[in-house]
Amino acid sequence: MSGQTASKCAGDNKNSPTPCPRLAALTFHTQDLFWAPAHGHLGVTVFFVISGYLITTLLLREAARDGRISLGGFYLRRAFRILPLYYVSLALFSVLGLADYTGDYAHRFVLFLTYLNEFSGAGTFGHSWSLGVEEKFYLVWPLLVFVVPTLARRRALVGVGLALVTSVLGVVDRDTYLALYGPILLGCVLAIAMDSRRGFAVVSWLARPVGSVAIAMVAVFALVVDTNPGPVHPWFAVAVAGLLPSVLVGRRFAWGWLTVAPMRWIGARSYAVYLIHPLVMSAVDLVVPSDGRPGGGVAVVRLGLMVAGSLGFAEVLYRTIERPMIRVGHRLAGRAKDVRAVPSAPGVRGEGRVGPAPGTVEPACAEPDAAGPAVGAPDGADAAEAVAPHPAPATHPRATRPPSVPAQRATPASATEAPQR
Repeated sequence: MSGQTASKCAGDNKNSPTPCPRLAALTFHTQDLFWAPAHGHLGVTVFFVISGYLITTLLLREAARDGRISLGGFYLRRAFRILPLYYVSLALFSVLGLADYTGDYAHRFVLFLTYLNEFSGAGTFGHSWSLGVEEKFYLVWPLLVFVVPTLARRRALVGVGLALVTSVLGVVDRDTYLALYGPILLGCVLAIAMDSRRGFAVVSWLARPVGSVAIAMVAVFALVVDTNPGPVHPWFAVAVAGLLPSVLVGRRFAWGWLTVAPMRWIGARSYAVYLIHPLVMSAVDLVVPSDGRPGGGVAVVRLGLMVAGSLGFAEVLYRTIERPMIRVGHRLAGRAKDVRAVPSAPGVRGEGRVGPAPGTVEPACAEPDAAGPAVGAPDGADAAEAVAPHPAPATHPRATRPPSVPAQRATPASATEAPQR
Protein backbone atom coordinates (compact mmCIF):
# COMPACT_ATOMS: atom_id res chain seq x y z
CA MET A 1 0.00 0.00 0.00
CA SER A 2 1.32 3.42 -0.88
CA GLY A 3 2.44 5.77 1.82
CA GLN A 4 -0.05 8.36 0.62
CA THR A 5 -2.94 5.95 0.93
CA ALA A 6 -1.79 4.78 4.34
CA SER A 7 -1.53 8.35 5.51
CA LYS A 8 -5.02 9.08 4.29
CA CYS A 9 -6.42 6.06 6.09
CA ALA A 10 -4.58 6.77 9.30
CA GLY A 11 -5.09 10.49 9.29
CA ASP A 12 -8.12 11.69 7.36
CA ASN A 13 -10.53 8.95 8.34
CA LYS A 14 -10.02 8.59 12.05
CA ASN A 15 -13.59 9.12 13.14
CA SER A 16 -15.62 6.25 14.47
CA PRO A 17 -18.71 5.73 16.60
CA THR A 18 -16.70 3.62 19.02
CA PRO A 19 -16.05 6.26 21.73
CA CYS A 20 -19.71 7.27 21.93
CA PRO A 21 -21.16 4.23 23.73
CA ARG A 22 -18.42 4.30 26.35
CA LEU A 23 -19.00 7.98 27.03
CA ALA A 24 -22.73 7.29 27.33
CA ALA A 25 -22.00 4.64 29.94
CA LEU A 26 -20.31 7.25 32.10
CA THR A 27 -23.63 9.00 32.70
CA PHE A 28 -25.06 5.76 34.07
CA HIS A 29 -22.20 5.20 36.49
CA THR A 30 -22.63 8.59 38.14
CA GLN A 31 -25.85 7.16 39.65
CA ASP A 32 -27.40 10.65 39.48
CA LEU A 33 -31.12 10.84 38.72
CA PHE A 34 -30.57 13.76 36.36
CA TRP A 35 -28.84 11.50 33.82
CA ALA A 36 -31.44 8.70 33.88
CA PRO A 37 -33.15 9.89 30.64
CA ALA A 38 -29.79 9.49 28.85
CA HIS A 39 -30.18 5.69 29.12
CA GLY A 40 -26.47 5.34 29.70
CA HIS A 41 -26.90 1.65 30.54
CA LEU A 42 -27.56 1.06 26.83
CA GLY A 43 -24.04 2.12 25.92
CA VAL A 44 -22.73 -1.45 26.21
CA THR A 45 -25.42 -2.69 23.80
CA VAL A 46 -24.34 -0.08 21.25
CA PHE A 47 -20.72 -1.01 21.69
CA PHE A 48 -21.37 -4.74 21.31
CA VAL A 49 -23.02 -4.16 17.92
CA ILE A 50 -20.17 -1.93 16.73
CA SER A 51 -17.53 -4.33 18.01
CA GLY A 52 -19.12 -7.31 16.25
CA TYR A 53 -19.11 -5.36 13.01
CA LEU A 54 -15.50 -4.21 13.38
CA ILE A 55 -13.92 -7.56 14.17
CA THR A 56 -15.85 -9.49 11.52
CA THR A 57 -14.99 -6.88 8.89
CA LEU A 58 -11.31 -7.20 9.75
CA LEU A 59 -11.43 -10.98 9.35
CA LEU A 60 -13.37 -10.79 6.08
CA ARG A 61 -10.93 -8.33 4.59
CA GLU A 62 -7.91 -10.33 5.67
CA ALA A 63 -9.42 -13.47 4.12
CA ALA A 64 -10.25 -11.56 0.91
CA ARG A 65 -6.80 -10.05 0.62
CA ASP A 66 -4.66 -13.06 1.52
CA GLY A 67 -6.95 -16.07 1.05
CA ARG A 68 -6.20 -16.95 4.67
CA ILE A 69 -6.39 -15.51 8.16
CA SER A 70 -3.74 -15.50 10.83
CA LEU A 71 -5.52 -16.80 13.91
CA GLY A 72 -2.32 -16.49 15.90
CA GLY A 73 -1.89 -12.92 14.72
CA PHE A 74 -5.50 -12.11 15.52
CA TYR A 75 -5.27 -13.48 19.05
CA LEU A 76 -1.89 -11.86 19.68
CA ARG A 77 -3.10 -8.43 18.61
CA ARG A 78 -6.15 -8.72 20.83
CA ALA A 79 -4.17 -10.05 23.79
CA PHE A 80 -1.67 -7.19 23.71
CA ARG A 81 -4.43 -4.70 23.01
CA ILE A 82 -6.64 -5.81 25.90
CA LEU A 83 -4.74 -7.64 28.62
CA PRO A 84 -1.89 -5.32 29.73
CA LEU A 85 -4.12 -2.34 30.42
CA TYR A 86 -6.83 -4.59 31.82
CA TYR A 87 -4.58 -6.18 34.46
CA VAL A 88 -3.00 -2.85 35.38
CA SER A 89 -6.51 -1.45 35.92
CA LEU A 90 -7.49 -4.50 37.96
CA ALA A 91 -4.44 -3.98 40.18
CA LEU A 92 -5.32 -0.30 40.66
CA PHE A 93 -8.90 -1.14 41.61
CA SER A 94 -7.76 -3.87 43.98
CA VAL A 95 -5.40 -1.52 45.82
CA LEU A 96 -7.23 1.83 45.62
CA GLY A 97 -10.81 0.63 45.62
CA LEU A 98 -10.81 -0.91 49.09
CA ALA A 99 -13.64 1.33 50.27
CA ASP A 100 -15.92 0.00 47.53
CA TYR A 101 -15.44 -3.68 48.23
CA THR A 102 -18.70 -5.60 48.50
CA GLY A 103 -19.11 -9.27 49.29
CA ASP A 104 -16.31 -11.76 48.91
CA TYR A 105 -13.82 -9.81 46.83
CA ALA A 106 -11.23 -12.57 46.98
CA HIS A 107 -13.63 -14.85 45.12
CA ARG A 108 -14.53 -12.12 42.64
CA PHE A 109 -10.85 -11.30 42.12
CA VAL A 110 -10.26 -14.86 40.87
CA LEU A 111 -13.09 -14.38 38.37
CA PHE A 112 -11.51 -11.14 37.16
CA LEU A 113 -8.12 -12.80 36.76
CA THR A 114 -9.64 -15.53 34.58
CA TYR A 115 -11.87 -13.23 32.51
CA LEU A 116 -15.09 -14.57 33.99
CA ASN A 117 -16.16 -11.03 34.81
CA GLU A 118 -19.81 -11.48 33.86
CA PHE A 119 -20.22 -13.91 36.76
CA SER A 120 -18.71 -11.61 39.39
CA GLY A 121 -21.83 -9.62 40.25
CA ALA A 122 -21.98 -5.98 41.27
CA GLY A 123 -19.18 -4.28 43.17
CA THR A 124 -15.59 -3.25 42.63
CA PHE A 125 -14.50 -3.68 38.99
CA GLY A 126 -17.92 -5.15 38.17
CA HIS A 127 -18.31 -2.76 35.22
CA SER A 128 -15.78 -4.93 33.34
CA TRP A 129 -18.38 -7.68 32.80
CA SER A 130 -18.72 -6.72 29.15
CA LEU A 131 -15.06 -7.56 28.51
CA GLY A 132 -15.59 -11.11 29.71
CA VAL A 133 -18.51 -11.56 27.33
CA GLU A 134 -16.74 -10.06 24.37
CA GLU A 135 -13.45 -11.89 24.66
CA LYS A 136 -15.10 -15.29 24.97
CA PHE A 137 -17.01 -14.56 21.81
CA TYR A 138 -13.90 -13.65 19.85
CA LEU A 139 -12.08 -16.76 20.96
CA VAL A 140 -14.76 -18.84 19.23
CA TRP A 141 -16.12 -16.71 16.37
CA PRO A 142 -13.05 -16.75 14.05
CA LEU A 143 -12.71 -20.52 14.43
CA LEU A 144 -16.40 -21.07 13.84
CA VAL A 145 -16.95 -19.08 10.66
CA PHE A 146 -13.49 -18.94 9.07
CA VAL A 147 -11.81 -22.26 9.85
CA VAL A 148 -14.43 -25.01 10.33
CA PRO A 149 -15.23 -25.89 6.69
CA THR A 150 -18.91 -26.82 7.00
CA LEU A 151 -19.76 -23.67 8.97
CA ALA A 152 -17.38 -21.31 7.18
CA ARG A 153 -18.96 -22.03 3.79
CA ARG A 154 -22.28 -20.99 5.29
CA ARG A 155 -21.09 -18.19 7.53
CA ALA A 156 -23.94 -15.89 6.55
CA LEU A 157 -26.49 -18.53 7.48
CA VAL A 158 -24.62 -19.37 10.69
CA GLY A 159 -24.42 -15.70 11.67
CA VAL A 160 -28.09 -15.01 10.99
CA GLY A 161 -29.16 -18.16 12.80
CA LEU A 162 -27.11 -17.43 15.90
CA ALA A 163 -28.19 -13.79 15.97
CA LEU A 164 -31.83 -14.80 15.64
CA VAL A 165 -31.64 -17.42 18.39
CA THR A 166 -29.82 -15.18 20.88
CA SER A 167 -32.09 -12.21 20.15
CA VAL A 168 -35.24 -14.30 20.62
CA LEU A 169 -33.80 -15.61 23.87
CA GLY A 170 -33.31 -12.02 24.94
CA VAL A 171 -36.99 -11.29 24.31
CA VAL A 172 -38.28 -14.46 25.95
CA ASP A 173 -35.95 -14.62 28.95
CA ARG A 174 -33.55 -11.74 29.57
CA ASP A 175 -31.75 -13.72 32.24
CA THR A 176 -30.54 -16.29 29.70
CA TYR A 177 -26.76 -16.09 29.48
CA LEU A 178 -26.61 -16.56 25.71
CA ALA A 179 -28.83 -13.51 25.21
CA LEU A 180 -25.81 -11.35 26.09
CA TYR A 181 -24.24 -12.30 22.75
CA GLY A 182 -27.18 -11.16 20.62
CA PRO A 183 -25.94 -7.59 19.96
CA ILE A 184 -22.43 -8.77 19.03
CA LEU A 185 -23.86 -11.28 16.57
CA LEU A 186 -26.06 -8.61 15.00
CA GLY A 187 -22.93 -6.57 14.31
CA CYS A 188 -21.27 -9.64 12.81
CA VAL A 189 -24.26 -10.23 10.52
CA LEU A 190 -24.09 -6.60 9.36
CA ALA A 191 -20.43 -7.04 8.41
CA ILE A 192 -21.17 -10.25 6.49
CA ALA A 193 -24.09 -8.57 4.72
CA MET A 194 -21.91 -5.65 3.62
CA ASP A 195 -19.46 -8.13 2.13
CA SER A 196 -22.02 -9.50 -0.35
CA ARG A 197 -23.49 -7.67 -3.34
CA ARG A 198 -27.11 -8.22 -2.36
CA GLY A 199 -26.47 -7.43 1.28
CA PHE A 200 -24.60 -4.26 0.41
CA ALA A 201 -27.59 -3.08 -1.62
CA VAL A 202 -29.89 -3.61 1.37
CA VAL A 203 -27.50 -1.87 3.73
CA SER A 204 -27.20 1.06 1.32
CA TRP A 205 -30.98 1.44 1.42
CA LEU A 206 -30.91 1.47 5.22
CA ALA A 207 -28.39 4.32 5.04
CA ARG A 208 -30.82 6.48 3.01
CA PRO A 209 -33.01 8.97 4.89
CA VAL A 210 -36.18 6.87 4.57
CA GLY A 211 -34.43 3.78 5.90
CA SER A 212 -32.73 5.67 8.71
CA VAL A 213 -36.01 7.26 9.81
CA ALA A 214 -37.75 3.88 9.87
CA ILE A 215 -35.01 2.32 11.99
CA ALA A 216 -34.88 5.38 14.24
CA MET A 217 -38.58 4.84 14.98
CA VAL A 218 -37.73 1.29 16.07
CA ALA A 219 -35.05 2.72 18.36
CA VAL A 220 -37.51 5.16 19.92
CA PHE A 221 -40.03 2.35 20.35
CA ALA A 222 -37.36 0.25 22.08
CA LEU A 223 -36.47 3.10 24.44
CA VAL A 224 -40.11 3.66 25.39
CA VAL A 225 -41.09 0.01 25.77
CA ASP A 226 -37.86 -1.45 27.14
CA THR A 227 -37.51 -0.39 30.77
CA ASN A 228 -35.30 -3.30 31.76
CA PRO A 229 -32.31 -1.99 33.75
CA GLY A 230 -30.29 -5.13 32.97
CA PRO A 231 -27.76 -5.72 30.19
CA VAL A 232 -30.04 -7.41 27.63
CA HIS A 233 -31.95 -5.14 25.23
CA PRO A 234 -32.70 -7.08 22.02
CA TRP A 235 -35.02 -4.57 20.33
CA PHE A 236 -32.62 -1.73 20.89
CA ALA A 237 -29.73 -3.85 19.58
CA VAL A 238 -31.68 -4.48 16.36
CA ALA A 239 -32.26 -0.74 15.99
CA VAL A 240 -28.56 0.02 16.53
CA ALA A 241 -27.57 -2.53 13.87
CA GLY A 242 -30.06 -0.91 11.50
CA LEU A 243 -28.80 2.61 12.15
CA LEU A 244 -25.09 1.79 11.93
CA PRO A 245 -25.12 1.83 8.08
CA SER A 246 -26.02 5.53 8.26
CA VAL A 247 -22.63 6.07 9.89
CA LEU A 248 -20.77 3.66 7.61
CA VAL A 249 -22.13 4.59 4.17
CA GLY A 250 -24.62 7.39 4.80
CA ARG A 251 -24.44 11.10 4.18
CA ARG A 252 -21.68 13.07 5.81
CA PHE A 253 -23.99 14.99 8.15
CA ALA A 254 -24.72 11.68 9.92
CA TRP A 255 -21.11 11.18 10.97
CA GLY A 256 -19.12 14.32 10.13
CA TRP A 257 -19.06 15.47 13.76
CA LEU A 258 -16.97 12.41 14.55
CA THR A 259 -14.10 13.80 12.45
CA VAL A 260 -13.29 16.65 14.80
CA ALA A 261 -9.97 16.41 16.62
CA PRO A 262 -11.39 16.15 20.16
CA MET A 263 -13.48 13.11 19.20
CA ARG A 264 -10.46 11.43 17.60
CA TRP A 265 -8.42 12.09 20.73
CA ILE A 266 -11.14 10.69 23.00
CA GLY A 267 -11.57 7.66 20.77
CA ALA A 268 -7.92 6.74 21.10
CA ARG A 269 -8.27 6.69 24.88
CA SER A 270 -11.81 5.37 25.25
CA TYR A 271 -10.78 1.87 26.36
CA ALA A 272 -8.69 3.29 29.20
CA VAL A 273 -11.49 5.71 30.10
CA TYR A 274 -13.98 2.88 30.37
CA LEU A 275 -11.71 0.78 32.56
CA ILE A 276 -10.72 3.54 34.96
CA HIS A 277 -13.76 5.82 35.26
CA PRO A 278 -15.45 4.10 38.28
CA LEU A 279 -12.27 4.61 40.29
CA VAL A 280 -12.29 8.29 39.35
CA MET A 281 -15.98 8.48 40.26
CA SER A 282 -15.18 7.19 43.74
CA ALA A 283 -12.86 10.16 44.20
CA VAL A 284 -15.51 12.54 42.83
CA ASP A 285 -18.02 11.17 45.36
CA LEU A 286 -15.70 12.23 48.16
CA VAL A 287 -15.29 15.74 46.78
CA VAL A 288 -18.80 16.42 45.42
CA PRO A 289 -21.32 13.98 46.90
CA SER A 290 -24.57 13.41 45.08
CA ASP A 291 -27.47 15.45 46.48
CA GLY A 292 -29.99 12.80 45.41
CA ARG A 293 -32.12 15.36 43.60
CA PRO A 294 -33.31 15.24 39.98
CA GLY A 295 -31.92 18.73 39.39
CA GLY A 296 -28.92 19.08 37.08
CA GLY A 297 -26.52 21.48 38.82
CA VAL A 298 -24.60 19.07 41.02
CA ALA A 299 -25.05 16.20 38.55
CA VAL A 300 -23.44 18.18 35.72
CA VAL A 301 -20.49 19.13 37.91
CA ARG A 302 -20.03 15.53 39.03
CA LEU A 303 -20.11 14.20 35.47
CA GLY A 304 -17.71 16.91 34.30
CA LEU A 305 -15.23 16.04 37.04
CA MET A 306 -15.47 12.33 36.28
CA VAL A 307 -14.98 12.82 32.54
CA ALA A 308 -12.05 15.19 33.01
CA GLY A 309 -10.39 13.00 35.62
CA SER A 310 -10.93 9.84 33.56
CA LEU A 311 -9.49 11.41 30.42
CA GLY A 312 -6.43 12.66 32.31
CA PHE A 313 -5.84 9.26 33.91
CA ALA A 314 -6.46 7.54 30.56
CA GLU A 315 -3.91 9.73 28.82
CA VAL A 316 -1.19 8.51 31.17
CA LEU A 317 -2.23 4.86 30.76
CA TYR A 318 -2.49 5.22 27.00
CA ARG A 319 1.02 6.57 26.56
CA THR A 320 2.80 4.40 29.12
CA ILE A 321 1.02 1.05 28.72
CA GLU A 322 -1.64 0.78 26.05
CA ARG A 323 0.12 2.13 22.96
CA PRO A 324 3.51 0.48 23.61
CA MET A 325 1.88 -2.91 24.21
CA ILE A 326 -0.21 -2.63 21.04
CA ARG A 327 2.98 -2.10 19.06
CA VAL A 328 4.53 -5.19 20.63
CA GLY A 329 1.44 -7.21 19.76
CA HIS A 330 1.51 -6.15 16.14
CA ARG A 331 5.19 -7.00 15.81
CA LEU A 332 4.60 -10.48 17.22
CA ALA A 333 1.47 -10.96 15.13
CA GLY A 334 3.51 -10.42 11.99
CA ARG A 335 5.40 -13.65 12.75
CA ALA A 336 2.31 -15.75 13.45
CA LYS A 337 1.41 -18.68 11.22
CA ASP A 338 -1.53 -18.27 8.84
CA VAL A 339 -4.56 -20.54 8.63
CA ARG A 340 -6.22 -20.91 5.25
CA ALA A 341 -9.65 -19.29 5.33
CA VAL A 342 -12.55 -21.40 4.07
CA PRO A 343 -14.59 -19.41 1.52
CA SER A 344 -18.32 -19.00 1.77
CA ALA A 345 -20.66 -20.96 -0.45
CA PRO A 346 -20.69 -19.74 -4.08
CA GLY A 347 -23.25 -17.09 -4.82
CA VAL A 348 -23.53 -15.69 -1.30
CA ARG A 349 -20.08 -14.41 -0.61
CA GLY A 350 -18.25 -11.20 -1.30
CA GLU A 351 -15.04 -11.99 0.51
CA GLY A 352 -13.72 -14.08 -2.37
CA ARG A 353 -13.17 -10.99 -4.52
CA VAL A 354 -9.70 -10.26 -5.77
CA GLY A 355 -10.12 -6.52 -5.72
CA PRO A 356 -12.69 -3.78 -5.24
CA ALA A 357 -15.16 -2.96 -7.93
CA PRO A 358 -14.08 -0.20 -10.28
CA GLY A 359 -15.32 3.15 -9.11
CA THR A 360 -15.32 2.23 -5.46
CA VAL A 361 -12.90 3.31 -2.79
CA GLU A 362 -9.93 1.00 -2.34
CA PRO A 363 -10.06 -0.52 1.16
CA ALA A 364 -6.44 0.29 1.84
CA CYS A 365 -6.89 0.54 5.59
CA ALA A 366 -8.08 -3.04 5.66
CA GLU A 367 -4.46 -4.13 5.72
CA PRO A 368 -3.90 -4.94 9.39
CA ASP A 369 -0.34 -3.71 9.68
CA ALA A 370 -0.18 -1.25 6.82
CA ALA A 371 -0.31 1.90 8.87
CA GLY A 372 0.74 0.51 12.19
CA PRO A 373 -1.52 -0.77 14.92
CA ALA A 374 -4.91 0.82 15.24
CA VAL A 375 -5.39 1.87 18.80
CA GLY A 376 -8.57 3.88 18.94
CA ALA A 377 -11.28 1.31 19.39
CA PRO A 378 -12.14 0.24 22.90
CA ASP A 379 -11.93 -3.37 23.98
CA GLY A 380 -9.47 -4.35 21.31
CA ALA A 381 -11.29 -3.67 18.06
CA ASP A 382 -8.77 -2.54 15.45
CA ALA A 383 -11.30 -0.08 14.17
CA ALA A 384 -9.00 1.92 11.94
CA GLU A 385 -8.84 -1.08 9.67
CA ALA A 386 -12.48 -2.13 9.87
CA VAL A 387 -14.29 1.18 9.53
CA ALA A 388 -12.21 2.09 6.53
CA PRO A 389 -13.71 2.82 3.11
CA HIS A 390 -15.94 -0.16 2.48
CA PRO A 391 -16.20 -1.01 -1.24
CA ALA A 392 -19.25 -2.38 -2.92
CA PRO A 393 -18.48 -6.12 -3.06
CA ALA A 394 -17.22 -7.71 -6.25
CA THR A 395 -16.43 -11.34 -6.89
CA HIS A 396 -14.10 -10.66 -9.81
CA PRO A 397 -11.46 -7.99 -10.36
CA ARG A 398 -13.39 -6.70 -13.38
CA ALA A 399 -16.76 -6.86 -11.70
CA THR A 400 -18.75 -3.67 -11.50
CA ARG A 401 -21.18 -2.71 -8.83
CA PRO A 402 -24.91 -2.97 -9.51
CA PRO A 403 -26.53 0.28 -10.70
CA SER A 404 -28.59 0.31 -7.50
CA VAL A 405 -25.48 0.38 -5.32
CA PRO A 406 -23.76 3.76 -5.54
CA ALA A 407 -20.02 4.11 -5.18
CA GLN A 408 -19.25 4.38 -1.52
CA ARG A 409 -17.76 7.54 -0.24
CA ALA A 410 -14.84 7.41 2.13
CA THR A 411 -16.41 6.31 5.38
CA PRO A 412 -15.20 7.18 8.84
CA ALA A 413 -12.33 5.19 10.22
CA SER A 414 -11.61 4.73 13.88
CA ALA A 415 -10.74 7.50 16.22
CA THR A 416 -7.15 6.46 16.38
CA GLU A 417 -3.63 7.64 16.41
CA ALA A 418 -1.90 5.02 14.30
CA PRO A 419 1.70 4.94 15.51
CA GLN A 420 4.41 4.80 12.91
CA ARG A 421 6.55 1.70 12.80
